[in-house]
Amino acid sequence: MQDRLQAYLTQKLPQLHGLRVRDLCRMTEGYSYETHSFRLEGTQDGEAVSREIVLRMEPERGPVPPYDVSRQFLAIQALQHTPVPVPPVFWLERDPAVLGKPFFLMERVAGEVPLPWRSGRAR
Repeated sequence: MQDRLQAYLTQKLPQLHGLRVRDLCRMTEGYSYETHSFRLEGTQDGEAVSREIVLRMEPERGPVPPYDVSRQFLAIQALQHTPVPVPPVFWLERDPAVLGKPFFLMERVAGEVPLPWRSGRAR
């Protein structure tokens, strides 16, 4: 998946030279959707670029179908210029041929994912 993601981003970001996807890993947060994080690196205008990115992908199957990752993308996008804290979103890819399933990409932001099953948490 890393090579296909890198090829996809190379097409989306032709201004980023030497583009590399590094440290791709599946995150445990995300409920039914697959969530991966990675570092995007390259150079632009002679300057090093490094960004933390999150990929949200539809699951193959899960407990509450139907899944449609575009709903999440559009909801986050609609909240971009409001007081609601949401990460910047970049691309929604509906074509499953790219990575095997529809997905979207957003910036990774610092914070805590609310997980109701974590021990020591009030419910």
